[in-house]
Amino acid sequence: MTKIQLTPSMFIAQGRDRACYRHPYKKNICIKISIKPEKQSLREKSYLEYLSRKKVDLHLISQCRGTVITSLGKGYLFDLAVNYDGRLSQTLTQAIKTNSISKTDVTQLLIDLKKHLITQLICIKDISPNNLSYVKTTEQTGFLYIIDGIGNPSHNPLTIRNKSLTHKAINQTWKRLERKVKKLYQPSSHSQPIRKPKKSQFNKKLPFIALSIVILITSFSLLTVE
Repeated sequence: MTKIQLTPSMFIAQGRDRACYRHPYKKNICIKISIKPEKQSLREKSYLEYLSRKKVDLHLISQCRGTVITSLGKGYLFDLAVNYDGRLSQTLTQAIKTNSISKTDVTQLLIDLKKHLITQLICIKDISPNNLSYVKTTEQTGFLYIIDGIGNPSHNPLTIRNKSLTHKAINQTWKRLERKVKKLYQPSSHSQPIRKPKKSQFNKKLPFIALSIVILITSFSLLTVE
């Protein structure tokens, strides 16, 4: 097997466990290199093989296409999310931040993707806007594509084999995804309103001190008159 040389120009992005590079010869394939023990790649590969044996529709999920030896070690080949014009697709996070997709479209595409996962009984272990690509089919249309995070979200092996448990797992994971997407639309911390400085304890006590002085002066005056 020929070793593939990976260069900085091929680098796409790096997550918590893996770094992703473009394949030098295959434009629709990327190479994922583990930067930690390769549990995630092995887990995804195993689960995708299980789904394939069950004849599950995986057209919205980046599939594992084998392994390769690279200059950075063992790499796993995965489908690369590419737009109709050949350009690399943005993640959902990037698409939202650059206004490449409307909020209405995001809502509808998330509904469509969840429906597909529920229908096909596909579990997702770690789904986030960074693990979804917005793949454009035209300049104005596209779909959401899972590029990472596929797998059993629990330690219970029955979760991916029991319909009700799979549905429950998808719904729980989806709530976390919706919270993360919602957060992307919230203003940054830099635009928070300026808070008025808190009054010091001395300032709070000042009215009481003044009142006490007035009472003392009044009392002294009354004693002097008598």
